Amino acid sequence: MPDDPAAAYARDGVICLRACLDAGWVARAVAGLERQNAAPGPLSQVFPARRGSGAFLSHLHGWRHDPDIRAVALESPLPQAVAEIMGVAKLRLLYDQSFTKEPGADAPTPWHHDITFWPVDGGPLGSAWIALDHVDEDSGAVHFLAGSHLSPARYRPTQPDTPQTRTRANMQLPPAPDGWTVSEPQRISFDLAPGDVLLFDARTLHGARGNRRPDRARRALTIRYAGPGVRWVAGAHALAFEQPITLGHGDPLSGPDFPLAWPR
Repeated sequence: MPDDPAAAYARDGVICLRACLDAGWVARAVAGLERQNAAPGPLSQVFPARRGSGAFLSHLHGWRHDPDIRAVALESPLPQAVAEIMGVAKLRLLYDQSFTKEPGADAPTPWHHDITFWPVDGGPLGSAWIALDHVDEDSGAVHFLAGSHLSPARYRPTQPDTPQTRTRANMQLPPAPDGWTVSEPQRISFDLAPGDVLLFDARTLHGARGNRRPDRARRALTIRYAGPGVRWVAGAHALAFEQPITLGHGDPLSGPDFPLAWPR
C-alpha cells in the first residue's frame, strides 16, 4: 500500500504529487515563465554554464507582475494540496521563483537547503516545484536527501563570497554537504511529467545537475508557501524583495506582501 502523502512528507521532507496541475494550469505557468525570460526583471539571474551554450535563468516574484503566475500561486488546486499535506488550516504565499535550464545548459544547482536564504523563521515552510517539461536524470532532475529536514544543522546560502554577501544573514555557516556522495536510498529523485509537483520542506537538502539534453529545456515554476507559524526576520538575507517589507522583526506574515493562499 502506498504511503499516506502527509506521512511520507513528514518522514522524507519531500513528496511527488503526480498530475497536481492539469494542462491548462501548466500552459498558464509556461506563459508567465516565458514572459519573464523575454523581459528579465531587476532580481533575475543568469548562471553561467561550465560547458555548452545553454543558460540557466532564474526570476523572482513573478506573482507581483504576471497574472498567470499569480493565478497558479493563489487560484489553482496547488494551495489546497499543499495545505492538506502540511496539515495546516491556513497558508500564505511567501514568494515564487522560476527556473529555466536551457537545452545543453551544463549548469548544476549546488546542494543547499532553502531555509537559510529566507528572512523568516518558524513553520511549516515548503516549496512546490512545478514541472513544466518532462524531467529526467539527463535534463537535470532534482535530487533530495530524504530525512535531512529533521536535522538541526544549518548551512550557508549558495552565494559568492564577496564583501557584500558576507554581511548577509547565515553566510557564516558552513557549506552544505555534497549530496552526490550519498547513495540511495537516502538520495532520491523523480522523473516528472508536466503538471507533476515536487513538494519539499524548506530544510530539505537538495541539488541538481545540469541539463545534458540537447532537445528540450527543463523549466519549473516554484511557489514558496508559509504556514501560520512563520514569522518575519529583520536584516539582510540572500533572498531579496523588490520593495521594503513593512513587517517588524518577529511579526507573523500578513498583508498584501504575503497574501492568503488557502483558504480562499
